[in-house]
Amino acid sequence: MLTDEDVSKIRSALKTEIDLGLTNKLGLESGQTLDDKLSHLPSKDEFYVENDKLMVELKAIREEQAVITHQYGEIKTRLDKTKTYSAN
Repeated sequence: MLTDEDVSKIRSALKTEIDLGLTNKLGLESGQTLDDKLSHLPSKDEFYVENDKLMVELKAIREEQAVITHQYGEIKTRLDKTKTYSAN
């Protein structure tokens, strides 16, 4: 039968093994913490602010593309009419 001391030793050994496994999977170097590894990433708020800016810019580009496409169609129509008149 396992004593409380045995259970404590098993938990300690498992914790050490799990920590070592995670350290290896995450690519952490000796003494490096996960916070150190992720410190160069933006915070959630910073990410969403930048993402919002990009979405606004994308929306403007799409609107501009629609306007340019419409203008192109009008110019092409006028050019075709001009070609028709000059051919006569």
